[in-house]
Amino acid sequence: MPTREDARPSSRVRGRAIRRGTTCALSLDTRPLGIEPAALSKQERGPEPRKKGTDIMLGEKIGEGTGKIISQRVLPGHKMEISARGTGKMLGVDTQDNTTYEATMLPDGTLQGEGRSILMGANGESATSTATGVGTIKPNGDVSWRGAFYFRSASKTLSRLNGTCVVFEAEISASGDSKISFYEWR
Repeated sequence: MPTREDARPSSRVRGRAIRRGTTCALSLDTRPLGIEPAALSKQERGPEPRKKGTDIMLGEKIGEGTGKIISQRVLPGHKMEISARGTGKMLGVDTQDNTTYEATMLPDGTLQGEGRSILMGANGESATSTATGVGTIKPNGDVSWRGAFYFRSASKTLSRLNGTCVVFEAEISASGDSKISFYEWR
């Protein structure tokens, strides 16, 4: 059986295309020819593949809130504009927010959303944000959203948000009540 040292000169990249829906990903196998994965160190093997059904580790939970949709209107092109108000905490600061986003219905029934928010703290702190996400409509009319916010703030207590991708999970009931959680993506 060849050793790692024997195999290195004859190493080459082997690849295979994986087709998923309408996208194509390339999976590369860069280990030396003739060397089984178990014979390689953990560093040489690289990251372990994610097991089906496991969650990707998010960073620290930095905020959460509840809210209510206050208006909706239909726009041309299978779009809706939604405005909502909410309260919560961000980085330990009590906040109120106003959000407006557009949700576009895609042919597969999912929603693509883009929005803007103004966040106001109890002691005069403020931040603005843009966001994008993907929504899934459930059979009972609830919508489950996942996506990312990008905040900007001159407030000392919220400035940690600057330059940070803040991922979110949001659940909106058919009656317009919402719950959202924010996580720092590291």
